[in-house]
Amino acid sequence: MTGKYIQILLFMAASFSCTVAASDTTFSLTDSQKKIFEETAASFPVFSCDSLPLSKAVKNMPDCLMAKHLYPFAKWIASKDKTFDVCYKELIDRQKSFSVAQRFAIDLSGVTIGGDPAAPVTIVLYLSGLCPLCKKIGCELYREVTEGKLKGHARLVVKPCKSAPADQALLAAAHFKKPWEFLFALNALKNRPDEPDLIKLADKLGVDSAQFRTYCNTRELQSVLERNALEATRNGVTYTPTIFINERRNYSYTDPKWVVDAALYEYEILKHPAR
Repeated sequence: MTGKYIQILLFMAASFSCTVAASDTTFSLTDSQKKIFEETAASFPVFSCDSLPLSKAVKNMPDCLMAKHLYPFAKWIASKDKTFDVCYKELIDRQKSFSVAQRFAIDLSGVTIGGDPAAPVTIVLYLSGLCPLCKKIGCELYREVTEGKLKGHARLVVKPCKSAPADQALLAAAHFKKPWEFLFALNALKNRPDEPDLIKLADKLGVDSAQFRTYCNTRELQSVLERNALEATRNGVTYTPTIFINERRNYSYTDPKWVVDAALYEYEILKHPAR
């Protein structure tokens, strides 16, 4: 029952994600959006491409990975009816995420890995179990690292860092070897879960209710939650979801499509550092 349950949840998430991806990659720009996009691409300098404007870097430096990844993002931003200033600022944030030198210390001891444990790119998601966007992103990224574009390229770690019962339940589910099943089940809930809801989810996944409830209140679990919260604070996390890719903070969009793109950029850079 448990295996069938998560397969259904994964299928639902995959179907939703594919719909989103299709809408993002097949869109067309209106005349006003196209004008903003072209103005932005013509003026935004890509530092790793000899500081050429984005439009020229894409055309004249096809091996420049930064331009290759910034160009479709710029078009997507323009499609959202953003102004030139907003589009330019979003490109600044995205280029910063790709190129910032600062790395943050993230403890991966004892964490549950989603995807290939040997994958060279690590995505760390600080989340709250009560945050709908956090859960949605976590589920979609899990699908990507296990069967999507990031399979074999990236692995996923989620770190609950709030004190809500839902965060405790996520850690307890990991203790009972059901972390991703529980995340998908939690994401499928329409209501704000209270303790009885969380216990019911665990029971549906085959975890003994009494043991689950007991472990949620152990000092061991509380210590993990406290360490996650302290680490998040130390790393400048002030809201959830916040994402780090190979210990670099993502300052750009947390939309799963663009997190995937950022992880692929990191993977490609590791393979071809000169680019």
